Amino acid sequence: MKSIMIALTLSLAAAPGWLARAQSYQPQGVALNKACYDAANAKPPIWKQQNIPADTIELRYQRELALCSGASADASAFVASINFDLARFARRYLAGGMTSSLYIALSRDRGRKLRHGLRDTAWLSAYAAGPDADGDLVPDSRDQCPTSAPESPTADNGCPSTEPLPAAPDPALLKRLTAKAGMMMDPDCANAPVPRVAAPYRAGYELITGNYLLGVLHQNNQPNHCMVAYEVRLTYSARKVGSAPPTLTLGAVYDRSESKNTSNTAAYYMLFRNDQGSAGPKKALWDLARQYGRYKMTVRVMNGAGMSSGWSEPVDLPAALWRPLKVQ
Repeated sequence: MKSIMIALTLSLAAAPGWLARAQSYQPQGVALNKACYDAANAKPPIWKQQNIPADTIELRYQRELALCSGASADASAFVASINFDLARFARRYLAGGMTSSLYIALSRDRGRKLRHGLRDTAWLSAYAAGPDADGDLVPDSRDQCPTSAPESPTADNGCPSTEPLPAAPDPALLKRLTAKAGMMMDPDCANAPVPRVAAPYRAGYELITGNYLLGVLHQNNQPNHCMVAYEVRLTYSARKVGSAPPTLTLGAVYDRSESKNTSNTAAYYMLFRNDQGSAGPKKALWDLARQYGRYKMTVRVMNGAGMSSGWSEPVDLPAALWRPLKVQ
């Protein structure tokens, strides 16, 4: 796996289920509507032909994805702006144009406003009606300081925050926190589009070796060298072992470079192996999946700019046994 810089993002534990983390608009346990996603995915090329600025295209697209995930019209506009800002701040931080202290402060600022806005429908309505002249996500109708400096934390009344900037953490701590949050930043992904949605294909144990394999179909649309990762989630049922829970949900994240497919289908067919030597969630997959007879599998694609395809539609399939793979 290539070395990447991981940038701090905020915790959204207090947000509703349909907004689990920045750049992901997927309700927990609900798949992105494919027809809606396909319609949204077709719009950016049209907007580009109309010479609409790239930032406007990204905001519109983020809003379309939020709508597909069940957000209201007002909430989708607010969420799109939050995620757009987080990605913009991260790119500036990576480029050396923002200190880590300011970056952390702005991330916390956006997180606080997100939680506040999602609890206050009047705030969302006021933001959607506009304007927000200084771009601090406080609508002008509520903003007592509507000309605050760009990229500066503000209080809920829109005036500059009086809190001191947080102390800059050491790089090792920053990496641990952001890895836990699930955000990654890769300079090679600076101009990358939103990843295309992937499709679950297969999961099961390999005959003879007993390795546990996951197959994902994905037409990659990311730039060369841009970090691409796949988060796979499986919900198991039809237990075979009486002591096992009736259902079990497991998941793991795989870098694209971890695919074991070396055949002529490798460009679009990702094959991930879990075995006795795996660690963490991957080891749990190898240990526990054999206790069930059926599974639902869903997957989302994430790139090194922190953008996500949204979760695929879940595929409900019986557990399978595969012949040994001819891969290293």
